[in-house]
Amino acid sequence: MMFTIQENHSATAGQLALVAFVFLITSFLSSFVVSYFRPGLRELPGPVLARFTLLWKVWVHIKGDGHVVYQNIHKRYGPIVRTGPNSVSIGDAAMIPEIYLSGHLYLK
Repeated sequence: MMFTIQENHSATAGQLALVAFVFLITSFLSSFVVSYFRPGLRELPGPVLARFTLLWKVWVHIKGDGHVVYQNIHKRYGPIVRTGPNSVSIGDAAMIPEIYLSGHLYLK
């Protein structure tokens, strides 16, 4: 007498959804880590949420008092402030030529 064992290797919809969810969360968290440690910007001070996402910037502009908030963050953090994962705010006009002139080390 011979016995055969059949295994069912099909994934359920719930298992596939779980794998997709874990993948999305991992991708989302890894983008936060990359944004936080981005070379050139990680040394710049600024609001913590602004290091990871544009939500800080969106919130400031929705409130409608962006000019006041930007003045306050420059008073708190200095003339150059990180305001997003890939953006900075320059609060000192003397810094603009140093950053934006061609041939300088800053990536535009």
